[in-house]
This record gives sequence, C-alpha cells and structure tokens, in this order.
Amino acid sequence: MNTAQRQPAGSSVLRHLSNPSFHGGPFQHAAIPDPVSTLMPQLAKRHYAYFWGALVLGFGGLIGLTDVTVTVHSRTIEELFIVLGSLFVPVMFVYYLDMRSLFVPPRFRTLLATFLLGAVLAAPLAAILESFLPAGTGAPGPAFVTGLIEEFCKALVLFWLMFRGHRYLRFEMDGVILGAAAGMGFAALEDMIYGASAFHHGLHAIVFTVWLRQLLGPFGHGVWTAIVGAAIWRSKGAGRPRITLAVLGAYLTAAVLHALWDWAPLPGFADLLWLVGVGIVGILILRALIHDAISQEKDTMAGAGLQISPQPGGATR
Repeated sequence: MNTAQRQPAGSSVLRHLSNPSFHGGPFQHAAIPDPVSTLMPQLAKRHYAYFWGALVLGFGGLIGLTDVTVTVHSRTIEELFIVLGSLFVPVMFVYYLDMRSLFVPPRFRTLLATFLLGAVLAAPLAAILESFLPAGTGAPGPAFVTGLIEEFCKALVLFWLMFRGHRYLRFEMDGVILGAAAGMGFAALEDMIYGASAFHHGLHAIVFTVWLRQLLGPFGHGVWTAIVGAAIWRSKGAGRPRITLAVLGAYLTAAVLHALWDWAPLPGFADLLWLVGVGIVGILILRALIHDAISQEKDTMAGAGLQISPQPGGATR
C-alpha cells in the first residue's frame, strides 16, 4: 500500500481520536470541562436518547417526590425521599455504565457489585478508621486524613475485585468506570447519612441537603476514585495489580482533592464556589486520563485488526 493510500485512513483515525473522544457529547468542544461528557464517555448513539430520557424522567420524579414530601409532612415520606433522592445520581450513573460501548465492557453485575461494595464495605470501614484517627472536615489537617482514609477504603474495593476473578478487565478505561462505580456507591450511602442528619434542622434542611448533594455528586467521590482506578489498571496492564509510584501519585491526588472538598474554607455562597472549583480541577484531571484510556483501547483494537468507526457510536467489535 503506498503513502497516498494510507493517508486517508490515518487522517480518519486522528480525527476520531481528537474530536470527538466522548460519544455522549458529540457536539461539545473537547476543551470544555463538562462533567457529564467527562464521566460518561463513549455513549453509543443508539443509547443516547434512552439515557437522557431516563435522566429527564428521573429528575422529574425527584421533583415530584420533593413536592409530595414538602406537602404531606410525613416522616415516612421524608425517609423515602432521603433514600431515593440519595440514590438517584449514583444509580443513573451505573445505568449509563451498563450502556457504555467500549472494547471489553464490564458486565452489569460487576458494576452493581462494585457499587454495593463501595457502599457496604468501603463506607463502614472508613467510618471505623475515622473514629480512631484525627479525621474530620472544616480544617485542612483532619480533612486530609479523611481523604487518605476514604480513598484508601475505596481503592481496597478495586483491588478486591481484581483478586476475585476480574483480572480480565485489563484496560485503563475499565479502572476508570469501576472506580467511579465504587465512588458512587460510597457517595450514595454518605448522602443518605447527611440527609438523615438534616432531620434535626427541619424539612427544608432535608430537601436542601439531598438536592445539593445530588447536584454536586458528579464532582466528588466518583471522580476521585476513578482517578485512582485508572492508575491501578494502567499499572497492572494484563498482569497482576501493582503498587507503583503512579498508583501512589494518583491516590495522593485523589486524597488532596477530597481534602480540599472537605476543608471548604470560604463562608456562605463562596463555599459553594470553592466546591465547584475543586470539582472542576478533578474533572479536568479525569478528562485527561480518559483521553489516554480511550486512545489505549483504540490502539489495541487497531492492532487486533478491528474496525474503528470515525462516527459517534463506538467501535465495531
């Protein structure tokens, strides 16, 4: 094959890798740090309408449940609102992960197990460790200890999964999405706890807490643990998991982001701006990792002779 024949194919691949890399947002410019397209790459075109339809219906249902909760003034409904409201964003994210279209997609039961382990294993273990160590929020020292503990506990879930027979998930992108699933499971239980603690401050405090934590949810635990998961899978490749300098660096990065989030030193509305700023930094870091992870999968598919589609919708398997 001569150079003139090879150039169009090479140009097509370069265009595909550079724009768009995120099939969930094919009309978004790559430079915009959008948490939706960052956390939800490679959404196949055939699934795009289904996911956004479910997202709109879910938000509509949550708005309706909020109205009922405020109107009826029932403790049972308030508890139901806390549980369902805290699960909404994490469950929608896991629903997306089940639809994602990559080279070796994790099965739904693997994602569900990761999500549940983040809630029932990582969160309680973190609470136990934090009761013995100087962890907390509102001050940089205790906030950093909290970040170290909670990111460590969520990383344990990822290592446990690999040693339980999930080593076939060899790509960095698998680490990204499993890390995000573990983080979202952790976040779901944490959101329920925060919502329940708001009972002491009245109904409006409950509603405000649940909605605020759901709106900020895409910036937090899922992003931090995805960063760690990406490093773990990148270091292990097709072999066994290893604790490398890259993994330690990712862990410390996630812990620092977590600590800055829990520190939140500014008063009032400025505190919310601080959280958004910290969240955007995490999103940008994860976005760079996802670009690399998708390129790795595409290089592997190209090396295996699989067709790479130049249009949104995923690679041909």
